[in-house]
Amino acid sequence: MTKAPTIIKYRGSITRLLQSLSTLRGLGRPSTPQDSLLADDQSLPGRIAYLQDHDERFQFCSSPFPRLTWRDTAFGNSATALAADERVRSRLSKRLLDSLSRSMNVYPQGELKDAFAGVMALHKAGVDILAGSDVSEPLPILGGLAHGASLHHELQLLVAAGLTPIEALKSATSVPARRFGLIDRGRIVPGARADLLLVNGDPTTNVADTLSIQCTWRRGVMLNSSV
Repeated sequence: MTKAPTIIKYRGSITRLLQSLSTLRGLGRPSTPQDSLLADDQSLPGRIAYLQDHDERFQFCSSPFPRLTWRDTAFGNSATALAADERVRSRLSKRLLDSLSRSMNVYPQGELKDAFAGVMALHKAGVDILAGSDVSEPLPILGGLAHGASLHHELQLLVAAGLTPIEALKSATSVPARRFGLIDRGRIVPGARADLLLVNGDPTTNVADTLSIQCTWRRGVMLNSSV
């Protein structure tokens, strides 16, 4: 029996979601609503699970957790430019910087533009996009990822895919907080946890400014400051 995925929360109809998947290009044959009708289980999770199990395009390019940083390195790209950024280089160990400068290259036929298309197809269909880097790889020596830095990279790739900087920022703050029922965080409002970053710049117009961290607070307690 096909195991239904657990991340099938979305807004809109099954037709809208499946039709959005059919816009993807480049990996395998197109996903269509008709493809999903081959599934034995015609419930929403069953039809999505069928596409997930039978279509490479869905597996590699379409998820509310796009993990573009993981896909980027899986497709043979490295985060060398990120590793060379002084805002990153000054904070990471040589081991992590070396990791960022390599790539997994486990799916070289993949293209990041197809992953971008998957993100935007789901986004336009009303699916909440959640930022995540999937750094916890079983084989970290394969490289391309580093805890912390890769999430900043993920935000940059989400913007490259077509999200606005504000939408990308929300995908790592208020949207996951709402989706996981964490009502005490993810927003700057009275009564919420004071988990804050002070940055030099304006990440709402240039999302890369999230790397220009000046101060960090957790539950209202300052953890570090470069001011």
